[in-house]
Amino acid sequence: MQVEEALAYLNGARQAGRLAQGYVIEGPLRGEATQLARGLLSLLFCGEDDVPCGACRACRQVSERTHPDILWLEPQKKSRQISVDQIRDLQSRIYQTSFGGGWKAGVIVGADRMNPSAANAFLKVLEEPPGESMFLLLTEAPQFLLPTIFSRCQRLAVGADAVQLPEAWRDQLVELLVGCGDGYIEGSRIVAVERNSARLQALLKEVMQVATDHEKETADEESVDESRDTLDARIGARYRELRASILRALMGWYRDIFLLLCGGDPSLVYFADQLDVLTARANALSYREALANVATVEAMNRKLEQNLPEPLVLTDAFHQLR
Repeated sequence: MQVEEALAYLNGARQAGRLAQGYVIEGPLRGEATQLARGLLSLLFCGEDDVPCGACRACRQVSERTHPDILWLEPQKKSRQISVDQIRDLQSRIYQTSFGGGWKAGVIVGADRMNPSAANAFLKVLEEPPGESMFLLLTEAPQFLLPTIFSRCQRLAVGADAVQLPEAWRDQLVELLVGCGDGYIEGSRIVAVERNSARLQALLKEVMQVATDHEKETADEESVDESRDTLDARIGARYRELRASILRALMGWYRDIFLLLCGGDPSLVYFADQLDVLTARANALSYREALANVATVEAMNRKLEQNLPEPLVLTDAFHQLR
């Protein structure tokens, strides 16, 4: 869905008084997801008759993230997690009387990065929200949100396909995944597991180099004089964003297999150019095994977000994947 389509739908819901109190907005955090969030907030807070005007004080405050009735949360520190303290601050703010006498909103950028305590605290807010309040959860990886949070929100997917990757990275990942079953079929499972783990680690090493080069070039172009710790934090944050795109593609592969096993429409697979391989894998797995694969990739992401050693996490995951 395009941002304009989503906004037209939301404006219709607003006029009919049917806006939800929570939306999961799936899309690029530096692109369409944030654009849609700002557009929806302008619909809520614009002070003109023809909303959103884009020029009034409220619309400007939405665009600049300075509106007093909107709290934006983003992952903090080098861990790139959203903490329970941030959610408690949101909870405190959302229950206060609004400055403008109307709506209040909380925007969680990278909502999938809420740590377990934060996610559970936010769930309690969702269960008993105050009137005229709205929560926007921006994410590129909605599968990593708590199911109980996801079920209480409406989902809007905008922008690029969630599993799009640079061609070189996609080719490497597909080559790895296509070859994943070879060693298992031949019986040399341990060798295959070590090989696949090493290949994914090599790809992530390349991703880290791209993140490092990008942040150093950005600092040079902006003539930013920052400490080594600050630069390392920026590199780490950029790396986690890029690594997440690899994991989304990995999830897409095992999601495709599960879809085909369940008799889903083949035209809906992400990796359409690998349909024959995906179909063969689906035919070789049980329902339980295919579902376990999806759960394994979800667990892999959680462990990596907890900063557990990558080699250990990847090797353990490939031992479990079928």
